[in-house]
Amino acid sequence: MKKILIVEDTKENLQAAKSFFSTVKGFEFMYATSRKEAQELLPVADALLTDRSMPFLSTDSIGSYSNLKRDNDYKVLLERNGYDLLAQAVVMGIPRLMFTNHGTSNFFITLENKEICEEALRLKEDDYDAEHRLRILASVNNEAKRHRLEEYVTKDKSSSWELAWIELQKQF
Repeated sequence: MKKILIVEDTKENLQAAKSFFSTVKGFEFMYATSRKEAQELLPVADALLTDRSMPFLSTDSIGSYSNLKRDNDYKVLLERNGYDLLAQAVVMGIPRLMFTNHGTSNFFITLENKEICEEALRLKEDDYDAEHRLRILASVNNEAKRHRLEEYVTKDKSSSWELAWIELQKQF
């Protein structure tokens, strides 16, 4: 049975995801709420459906990171965690999709370039060094393909997770 890793740190969105995926038969769904949890499950996953912005550890806060120059850097750091997971899935060669929505910015995001992902992951050193984290996946972010979704496609609805599932399955 294929194992699908779902990464979502927002409680309401995670509940909607679990509601939808509980109706899908023939797959095992694993859930993580931080990049650290996801990295522990990713080696046994056959596919990844991830959020973009999440903490490295579920207990992280803005004070967890060194070298922060601006408050906005924390938001950017959280976004890098999703791209990091997506890059790992590219290198592993498994189906992957990022599903993100912030206000009216709703996207499916994919990555394909294994060479760029390998390079970005090789550069990774310290998960809590803000300067390093802000640089780490800039090239991966530039390679990302974004598909804008309608405003009604929000992650707090199980029907939106169904759309994400359909999109992910195109890679199977």
